Amino acid sequence: MSISNTLSGWQRHLRKRNSLLPQAMSDIDPALRDVVQLRTDGLCEYCRISERLTLAEHEIDHVIAVKHGGQTVAENLALCCAVCNRFKGSDIASIDSESGHLTPLFHPRVDRWDDDFQVRNGEILGLTARGGSQSNFCA
Repeated sequence: MSISNTLSGWQRHLRKRNSLLPQAMSDIDPALRDVVQLRTDGLCEYCRISERLTLAEHEIDHVIAVKHGGQTVAENLALCCAVCNRFKGSDIASIDSESGHLTPLFHPRVDRWDDDFQVRNGEILGLTARGGSQSNFCA
């Protein structure tokens, strides 16, 4: 079986699954949804949990929420587990507990996960102010 046949099969599967999503999620064009899902290999872009290990399907998150001027384009969308998506919500920043400064949250299209986070003994640890503020709710 060729890679193109495998991708086509995955794309058909994702489109069928996506057609069953609630209306709010289906506002995203199915082709764009496929791009977001395929580039992540099924991992949440915030905590890296595999969709295969969760009870709920991963969701498409606007990294910069529409209400903050974010657009529905591939560069502003992330695959996100339900837990991270609920805690992040429409936030784009958080207060760093050590410095008290407002700190932008991790942006999967701009920031490198390994620069801000580390997994140690099954726990996500923040390595930077950005990672520290976000690891409090994505762990």
